[in-house]
Amino acid sequence: DIRRWAESKLLPLGLFLLAFLPRLASLERYVTLDELMWVYRSIRFRDALLMQDWANTIQTGHPGVTTTWFGGLGVQMSLWLWPETAVHLDWIRQASWFSPLYAAPMQQVAPFLTPGRLGIILFSSLAIVAIHWLLRRLVTPIPALFATLALIFAPFYTGLSGMLHTDAIMTSVVLLTFLLLLPKATPRRAFFAGLATAIAVATKLPGLLLVGLVPLILLSQAWPKRDWRQLFRHGLWWFIPFIVGLVFLLPGFVGAPSHVFAVLRDIAGDEVAKTSTIVFLGEWRSDVPPALFYPLAFLLRLSPMAMMGMGVGGFCLWQRFAQRKHATRNTEDRHAAPDVLLPLFALWF
Repeated sequence: DIRRWAESKLLPLGLFLLAFLPRLASLERYVTLDELMWVYRSIRFRDALLMQDWANTIQTGHPGVTTTWFGGLGVQMSLWLWPETAVHLDWIRQASWFSPLYAAPMQQVAPFLTPGRLGIILFSSLAIVAIHWLLRRLVTPIPALFATLALIFAPFYTGLSGMLHTDAIMTSVVLLTFLLLLPKATPRRAFFAGLATAIAVATKLPGLLLVGLVPLILLSQAWPKRDWRQLFRHGLWWFIPFIVGLVFLLPGFVGAPSHVFAVLRDIAGDEVAKTSTIVFLGEWRSDVPPALFYPLAFLLRLSPMAMMGMGVGGFCLWQRFAQRKHATRNTEDRHAAPDVLLPLFALWF
């Protein structure tokens, strides 16, 4: 009985294990160049934190600070469990340069990769359980279960969730932010949404899109009744945890704000200005239009389960709009609109 499983009290534990175990497949199986750079940044981040060198707590303009937090905790765990790994830290600190393209640096940072990955895997798996819990408040148990399973077994997301990188963290907290605020915010939900927004922004610059969109969500909820006190109250409950969380995750915002903003500005400028040569449809090209590249990449990264879910979701969305034509102005349904805001954000992103 699917409904019985969907409503079981043991379901969160089952979902956690379903998410956690496949992501463990990355451990000791492969190494990516990006991850080795994140290990190196995590080591430097940890050293800067211990020395209270606030300017160097930002290692790149991504800013990727949550990734270096996980990586730094992984380095510390390695030192506790295997004290002999300290010799690798000494080598890295004395090196005048670092590139993962060469064997010697790679061998020095590799021992710290697995503990850092474990942090990302654990965070992503717990986030999926939280996503399911919030979905249960938006839809009935069976659709919530199938949506969560589609997320758990999405190959691209699963692969990223096993890496010491930024994308899985930001993906998880962006979705959590939305689910916390929909269909209607409360002070407690706004508080946790503020923390999730801080994590998103501290992880990757596109998280800034939430800073523009969350106030619009709160405005859309206050607008029908012109409840500006509600807008101000929920906005404050979101904004204060967002600022405090950002300062905690990146102490450089207080200790060396001008340096932090300079690093963020430089990386953003570089990302906008650079052109990449990529393999597209079997050819090396540097002129692929985004309008062609991103939809194709999106389809290639989707699982069949997610494609079916999007088809069903599109049909339900069309039905919802048809029903709203006959809804009265007093119905609660007309201003909740999670089914509209989520797809719009995905397209905007």
